Amino acid sequence: MHRRILASTVLSLFIFLFLLSGPAVSQGEKLSEEEAIGKGREIAKNLSNELQDALAAAFGQGDFLKGIEACSTTAQKITRDFQDTTGYYIRRVSLRYRNQSNSPDPYEKEVLNEFERLGKAGNITEDHEDYKVTFEEGARYIRYLKPIITKELCLSCHGGEDDIPDSVKRFIQTVYPQDMATGYKAGDVRGAISIRIPVTYPAP
Repeated sequence: MHRRILASTVLSLFIFLFLLSGPAVSQGEKLSEEEAIGKGREIAKNLSNELQDALAAAFGQGDFLKGIEACSTTAQKITRDFQDTTGYYIRRVSLRYRNQSNSPDPYEKEVLNEFERLGKAGNITEDHEDYKVTFEEGARYIRYLKPIITKELCLSCHGGEDDIPDSVKRFIQTVYPQDMATGYKAGDVRGAISIRIPVTYPAP
Protein backbone atom coordinates (compact mmCIF):
# COMPACT_ATOMS: atom_id res chain seq x y z
CA MET A 1 0.00 0.00 0.00
CA HIS A 2 2.72 2.48 1.06
CA ARG A 3 4.80 1.50 -1.98
CA ARG A 4 1.89 2.25 -4.33
CA ILE A 5 1.37 5.66 -2.70
CA LEU A 6 5.09 6.45 -2.94
CA ALA A 7 5.22 5.37 -6.60
CA SER A 8 2.15 7.49 -7.38
CA THR A 9 3.66 10.50 -5.62
CA VAL A 10 6.96 10.17 -7.53
CA LEU A 11 5.11 9.81 -10.83
CA SER A 12 2.98 12.88 -10.11
CA LEU A 13 6.08 14.88 -9.22
CA PHE A 14 7.81 13.80 -12.44
CA ILE A 15 4.81 14.83 -14.56
CA PHE A 16 4.61 18.18 -12.75
CA LEU A 17 8.29 18.93 -13.38
CA PHE A 18 7.99 17.86 -17.01
CA LEU A 19 5.04 20.20 -17.59
CA LEU A 20 6.76 23.00 -15.71
CA SER A 21 9.86 22.74 -17.88
CA GLY A 22 7.83 23.37 -21.05
CA PRO A 23 9.09 22.74 -24.62
CA ALA A 24 12.82 22.88 -25.35
CA VAL A 25 13.59 26.51 -26.12
CA SER A 26 16.46 25.58 -28.46
CA GLN A 27 14.00 24.28 -31.02
CA GLY A 28 11.79 27.35 -31.05
CA GLU A 29 8.16 27.31 -32.06
CA LYS A 30 7.36 25.50 -35.30
CA LEU A 31 5.75 27.80 -37.86
CA SER A 32 4.50 27.55 -41.41
CA GLU A 33 7.04 28.44 -44.13
CA GLU A 34 5.43 31.85 -44.70
CA GLU A 35 5.34 32.60 -40.97
CA ALA A 36 8.97 31.53 -40.55
CA ILE A 37 10.14 33.81 -43.38
CA GLY A 38 8.27 36.71 -41.79
CA LYS A 39 9.72 35.87 -38.39
CA GLY A 40 13.24 35.68 -39.84
CA ARG A 41 12.76 39.05 -41.53
CA GLU A 42 11.51 40.60 -38.27
CA ILE A 43 14.36 39.17 -36.16
CA ALA A 44 17.03 40.22 -38.67
CA LYS A 45 15.66 43.77 -38.79
CA ASN A 46 15.43 44.12 -35.00
CA LEU A 47 18.86 42.58 -34.42
CA SER A 48 20.45 44.80 -37.06
CA ASN A 49 18.88 47.93 -35.54
CA GLU A 50 19.99 47.04 -32.03
CA LEU A 51 23.54 46.26 -33.17
CA GLN A 52 23.79 49.55 -35.08
CA ASP A 53 22.49 51.51 -32.08
CA ALA A 54 25.06 49.85 -29.78
CA LEU A 55 27.94 50.52 -32.16
CA ALA A 56 26.86 54.11 -32.83
CA ALA A 57 26.70 54.75 -29.08
CA ALA A 58 30.18 53.31 -28.55
CA PHE A 59 31.81 55.16 -31.45
CA GLY A 60 29.90 58.31 -30.56
CA GLN A 61 32.12 58.66 -27.50
CA GLY A 62 35.09 59.17 -29.82
CA ASP A 63 36.96 56.23 -28.31
CA PHE A 64 37.91 53.76 -31.06
CA LEU A 65 38.90 51.08 -28.55
CA LYS A 66 35.42 51.24 -26.99
CA GLY A 67 34.05 50.95 -30.49
CA ILE A 68 35.94 47.77 -31.32
CA GLU A 69 35.09 46.35 -27.90
CA ALA A 70 31.42 46.92 -28.70
CA CYS A 71 31.92 45.28 -32.08
CA SER A 72 33.75 42.24 -30.68
CA THR A 73 31.99 41.76 -27.33
CA THR A 74 28.72 43.68 -27.09
CA ALA A 75 27.59 42.59 -30.55
CA GLN A 76 28.20 38.93 -29.67
CA LYS A 77 26.16 39.32 -26.48
CA ILE A 78 23.29 41.05 -28.24
CA THR A 79 23.17 38.26 -30.83
CA ARG A 80 23.19 35.56 -28.12
CA ASP A 81 20.42 37.40 -26.26
CA PHE A 82 18.25 37.34 -29.40
CA GLN A 83 18.92 33.61 -29.77
CA ASP A 84 18.10 32.91 -26.12
CA THR A 85 14.93 35.01 -26.25
CA THR A 86 13.51 33.51 -29.45
CA GLY A 87 14.83 29.96 -29.11
CA TYR A 88 16.02 30.04 -32.73
CA TYR A 89 19.51 29.59 -34.19
CA ILE A 90 20.76 33.15 -34.78
CA ARG A 91 24.31 34.10 -35.75
CA ARG A 92 26.37 36.72 -37.55
CA VAL A 93 28.60 34.99 -40.09
CA SER A 94 31.27 36.05 -42.57
CA LEU A 95 33.67 34.52 -45.08
CA ARG A 96 36.37 36.83 -43.67
CA TYR A 97 35.60 36.57 -39.99
CA ARG A 98 37.42 38.07 -37.04
CA ASN A 99 35.97 35.86 -34.34
CA GLN A 100 36.09 32.10 -34.96
CA SER A 101 32.53 31.82 -33.64
CA ASN A 102 31.36 33.76 -36.73
CA SER A 103 32.72 31.23 -39.22
CA PRO A 104 29.95 30.01 -41.56
CA ASP A 105 28.67 26.48 -41.97
CA PRO A 106 28.60 25.02 -45.52
CA TYR A 107 25.10 26.34 -46.28
CA GLU A 108 25.94 29.82 -44.99
CA LYS A 109 29.19 29.83 -46.96
CA GLU A 110 27.28 29.10 -50.17
CA VAL A 111 24.87 31.99 -49.59
CA LEU A 112 27.66 34.36 -48.54
CA ASN A 113 29.53 33.62 -51.76
CA GLU A 114 26.39 34.53 -53.70
CA PHE A 115 26.00 37.74 -51.66
CA GLU A 116 29.61 38.67 -52.48
CA ARG A 117 29.05 37.97 -56.18
CA LEU A 118 25.97 40.21 -56.18
CA GLY A 119 27.81 42.86 -54.18
CA LYS A 120 30.72 43.03 -56.62
CA ALA A 121 28.22 43.44 -59.43
CA GLY A 122 26.49 46.25 -57.54
CA ASN A 123 23.27 44.25 -57.29
CA ILE A 124 22.77 43.98 -53.54
CA THR A 125 21.39 46.31 -50.87
CA GLU A 126 20.41 46.04 -47.21
CA ASP A 127 16.91 45.04 -48.36
CA HIS A 128 18.23 41.85 -49.97
CA GLU A 129 17.39 38.53 -48.31
CA ASP A 130 17.80 34.83 -48.99
CA TYR A 131 15.67 32.01 -47.64
CA LYS A 132 15.23 28.34 -48.37
CA VAL A 133 13.63 25.23 -46.87
CA THR A 134 16.26 22.74 -45.69
CA PHE A 135 16.17 19.31 -44.07
CA GLU A 136 18.67 18.83 -41.26
CA GLU A 137 18.94 16.14 -38.61
CA GLY A 138 15.49 14.81 -39.42
CA ALA A 139 13.79 18.21 -39.14
CA ARG A 140 12.56 20.83 -41.58
CA TYR A 141 13.78 24.44 -41.38
CA ILE A 142 13.71 27.82 -43.08
CA ARG A 143 17.26 29.11 -43.43
CA TYR A 144 17.07 32.90 -43.63
CA LEU A 145 20.09 35.13 -44.33
CA LYS A 146 20.25 38.90 -44.65
CA PRO A 147 23.48 40.62 -45.79
CA ILE A 148 25.46 42.90 -43.50
CA ILE A 149 26.56 45.86 -45.59
CA THR A 150 29.69 47.76 -44.51
CA LYS A 151 28.97 51.32 -43.38
CA GLU A 152 31.33 54.25 -42.88
CA LEU A 153 31.04 53.63 -39.14
CA CYS A 154 32.51 50.14 -39.62
CA LEU A 155 35.72 51.28 -41.33
CA SER A 156 37.54 52.16 -38.10
CA CYS A 157 37.58 48.42 -37.32
CA HIS A 158 37.10 46.77 -40.71
CA GLY A 159 38.43 49.22 -43.28
CA GLY A 160 41.72 49.52 -45.10
CA GLU A 161 45.17 50.25 -43.70
CA ASP A 162 44.57 54.02 -43.65
CA ASP A 163 41.12 53.74 -42.06
CA ILE A 164 42.05 51.84 -38.89
CA PRO A 165 43.71 53.76 -36.01
CA ASP A 166 46.96 52.34 -34.65
CA SER A 167 45.40 51.58 -31.26
CA VAL A 168 42.73 49.46 -32.96
CA LYS A 169 45.33 47.67 -35.07
CA ARG A 170 47.25 46.72 -31.93
CA PHE A 171 44.06 45.49 -30.28
CA ILE A 172 43.20 43.33 -33.30
CA GLN A 173 46.70 41.88 -33.54
CA THR A 174 46.67 41.00 -29.85
CA VAL A 175 43.15 39.63 -29.46
CA TYR A 176 42.57 38.27 -32.98
CA PRO A 177 45.95 37.31 -34.47
CA GLN A 178 44.21 35.30 -37.23
CA ASP A 179 41.88 38.18 -38.16
CA MET A 180 40.60 38.32 -41.74
CA ALA A 181 37.98 41.05 -41.32
CA THR A 182 39.76 44.13 -42.68
CA GLY A 183 40.14 45.71 -46.10
CA TYR A 184 36.47 46.50 -46.57
CA LYS A 185 35.02 49.62 -48.19
CA ALA A 186 31.67 51.24 -47.48
CA GLY A 187 29.01 49.31 -49.39
CA ASP A 188 30.86 45.98 -49.35
CA VAL A 189 29.12 42.84 -48.13
CA ARG A 190 30.81 42.08 -44.82
CA GLY A 191 28.75 39.06 -43.81
CA ALA A 192 25.19 38.12 -42.96
CA ILE A 193 22.72 37.63 -40.17
CA SER A 194 21.83 33.95 -40.31
CA ILE A 195 18.63 32.54 -38.78
CA ARG A 196 17.30 28.98 -38.76
CA ILE A 197 13.65 28.44 -37.84
CA PRO A 198 11.91 25.04 -37.57
CA VAL A 199 8.82 24.76 -39.74
CA THR A 200 5.91 22.37 -39.98
CA TYR A 201 5.51 19.88 -42.80
CA PRO A 202 2.97 20.88 -45.47
CA ALA A 203 -0.49 19.36 -45.07
CA PRO A 204 -0.92 16.30 -47.34
